[in-house]
Amino acid sequence: MTSNQVAGRYVPSLAQEQTWARARRPRARKLDGLALREQVTVMLTDRFSPEQVAGRLKVEHPENLEMQVSHETIYQALYVQGRGSLRLEVATALR
Repeated sequence: MTSNQVAGRYVPSLAQEQTWARARRPRARKLDGLALREQVTVMLTDRFSPEQVAGRLKVEHPENLEMQVSHETIYQALYVQGRGSLRLEVATALR
């Protein structure tokens, strides 16, 4: 009997709960790092787009992966994660 079965029968809701539990990632968000977050915030405030920020960080920090971020991560921080945790800091600077 597998863990998503009860009395030998498959239970879809139990299987879905297990899938959600496995999908949760306890990893810290990339922009939780203070130095990276500050640099991204400054660039966005200076009217750089998330794509420009990501490109500039790769050029400025070619060897330091902790100071690089994708534009998708920036957009997630602006609009998705924690109801836009980064958005509070740069709301007036968005294009």
